[in-house]
Amino acid sequence: MNETNSQNGASPILPPDLSSLRKSIYEQTTRGWMRDFPEIMSDLSAPIPLKLVSFKPLYKSYPDRTQKLIGRAPYLRSSTISLILDYITPGWNKLDDITISSDMVIVKTKIQILCAQGLFEREGLGSEPTSSTKWGGPIPKAAAQAMRRAVALFGLGRCYWDSETARATVASYQKKFGLPPLDELNKEAF
Repeated sequence: MNETNSQNGASPILPPDLSSLRKSIYEQTTRGWMRDFPEIMSDLSAPIPLKLVSFKPLYKSYPDRTQKLIGRAPYLRSSTISLILDYITPGWNKLDDITISSDMVIVKTKIQILCAQGLFEREGLGSEPTSSTKWGGPIPKAAAQAMRRAVALFGLGRCYWDSETARATVASYQKKFGLPPLDELNKEAF
């Protein structure tokens, strides 16, 4: 049985982990081509198995430049998003428009899904300072942010917009990997 972030016990649409997801795509045992748009939206909004979810540490910064870990936030990596889209709606497309100014990189990502009713598109924006030294650099960071926002408009990962669902997902992760519960870190994370 797959672990999900669902509290209602709904059966997930996706395979339980990245290895199974990749295998399904390779073997072409995906959800299928040219399905109805409402069905695709329903699949994209379905619970996501816990093993496909990543967690970012959340820190609170203090005036003396120290930081304290206050929690972890669930998110989907852009590579995982691509695999999920390949599984649920094969033939999807991503278009990036990159604008670079002296201090900021702005990426507008358009996700296109071809279905029985035609082509549906959603757009998301991402930004990152050009001075960013985070791993990957400012363009990939802004592009990943824009992609997450665009697919959220199709329903993917939208469950994390609800703090109670996000809190339940983090609690499952912490229990599974023996991390301290949220109460010990701080409730400021949500």
